[in-house]
Amino acid sequence: MTRRATGACGLLMAFAAAAFAETTLTNSWQVNLNSLNDSSPALAADGTIYVGTFDGKLWALNPNGSRKWVFRTKNEIKSSPAVAADGTIYFGSRDRRFYALASDGSKKWDFKTGGWVDSSPALASDGTVCFGSWDGNFYALSLAGVLKWKFPTGKPITSSPAITGDGLIVFGGHDQKFYALGPDGQKKWEFATAQSFHPPP
Repeated sequence: MTRRATGACGLLMAFAAAAFAETTLTNSWQVNLNSLNDSSPALAADGTIYVGTFDGKLWALNPNGSRKWVFRTKNEIKSSPAVAADGTIYFGSRDRRFYALASDGSKKWDFKTGGWVDSSPALASDGTVCFGSWDGNFYALSLAGVLKWKFPTGKPITSSPAITGDGLIVFGGHDQKFYALGPDGQKKWEFATAQSFHPPP
């Protein structure tokens, strides 16, 4: 390395160190959920924070960290919630049910599956709610919680789906396949993977 390059590198490191030294990170607040947690938080338009815990609770927290309400299911919540434009909160639980709650914490409806629901939901532009289950089925429900269609894979689905701008629904499964479905639930294509597919696309 030349002397000029060495000097430039040292100068950049000095600037970085100075910037870091001037940055003080503080914790605005914290809340004890009294349980383990795998669920990623979701934010509503009004700033409410929603998160699930292993003791079967979905927490709604105000922007300042205070508790707004808690909704209890009968088993662990590993599914990360999704919040629709109208404020409805969607999530799954290991009590084998998928839930829709109003913004005040009251239950709108629930839908029973044949297995744990760890998959986080995806919301289509027409309001269709999509998610997978450990029973090996991928589900699409209407806004009223009525089954529109389901796609069987034969193995658990823990991967959370993603929906493209033209309505293509993509997700992976424990059958070592990655799927693309149309809005009507018909398979467009599948891609074989070397192992079970867990992360969201």
